[in-house]
Amino acid sequence: MDYLTALSLLHDALTPKSYVEIGCRQGRSLSLSRCPAIAIDPDFEIRCELRSATKLYRRTSDSFFANENLSELIGGAVDFAFVDGMHQSEFALRDILNIESHSSHDTIVVVDDILPQQMEWTTRERRTPAWTGDVYKVIPFLREYRQDLDIRVFDIDVKGLAIIANLNPADRSLQENLPKHEADLSGDVFAFSSIKELRSSLRPESIDSLREYIEVLRSHRSSSY
Repeated sequence: MDYLTALSLLHDALTPKSYVEIGCRQGRSLSLSRCPAIAIDPDFEIRCELRSATKLYRRTSDSFFANENLSELIGGAVDFAFVDGMHQSEFALRDILNIESHSSHDTIVVVDDILPQQMEWTTRERRTPAWTGDVYKVIPFLREYRQDLDIRVFDIDVKGLAIIANLNPADRSLQENLPKHEADLSGDVFAFSSIKELRSSLRPESIDSLREYIEVLRSHRSSSY
């Protein structure tokens, strides 16, 4: 299963009321949305048909969140989000935290590029055709500093993905010391020296587990509405 199939399953099961995508590029994942959507990318080139009302913002996510009110634009809390932006861990962290500040308890955030197949893919600057950067570091970081979050990593083809649930828009604990956290992420504090070590820490789950977890999310959301 690739990430597009996984996202399609999530869209079908969650039937979100709103969708936010950071890093939409050609629009392949964005085209899966069936609800009002916002997409943010400084260099998008949409080549797929978008099937829902979508607002496109050609800017970095940092610029977007500094100048726009996401909740006002989307008409409430973000229901479902996909983070696939800049492939450096501190950028991914800021994107997750910015989305969380506009979330509800039912919000689901999916993060791409979490499970590289080769350490050569994890450089902070792109040097290989396949590239995840060091986004994977955000998982052990959040598991250490935000143990209230429900974070699951799944062994999706090529680059894996993570699903984050149980968000809390009132939590500002990481923002209070963000420069230090970003320095730790960009350095070696949460780095691994091998794929074996990385996978051991991230504890990826199987595709079957992903399908089961999606059903749990669907049931939870159905009972809360």
